[in-house]
Amino acid sequence: MTLQNSSSRTFKNTFAPHMKNEELDVQAIIIGMRVSLIHHEDLPLEIQEAVAVELRRQREQKDNM
Repeated sequence: MTLQNSSSRTFKNTFAPHMKNEELDVQAIIIGMRVSLIHHEDLPLEIQEAVAVELRRQREQKDNM
């Protein structure tokens, strides 16, 4: 079994109809949230969790530098 890094997970775009991308990875979703193209409350729970895991990972990585 291979564990998939949360930042490389890709999701079908069912939550941002104004964006033409059919799929978005976690990093693209985070960037979209940072520039207000995507809103957290519009994300399905699975994607909210993946974003939270990735942001936590990034914070821990930054703290360990």
